[in-house]
Amino acid sequence: MVAATAAVVGLTGVAVEAGNAAATNYPNAATTRTTPDGWNVGVGLSGYAVHQVPVLNQSPFTREAFIDLNSNGVIGGAGRVPVDSGTLTYG
Repeated sequence: MVAATAAVVGLTGVAVEAGNAAATNYPNAATTRTTPDGWNVGVGLSGYAVHQVPVLNQSPFTREAFIDLNSNGVIGGAGRVPVDSGTLTYG
């Protein structure tokens, strides 16, 4: 009975430790495009890291993670129609 208890504690320790693994970091990225009416639109990502965690529902078919990143968007140039708002969506 004692041996079985020790084995369960050992497996639990491995499972918890796997969730605390180092984040996967990705390089910074940026791109700029020119719209048909003349605006220069730029977007960028920095500090992009994925922190994988154990799945809460214990399903072998799903994955869970927390993502850290900074994003920005810039509109410049001289387009024909003024820009008064914009939306930057990630995901």
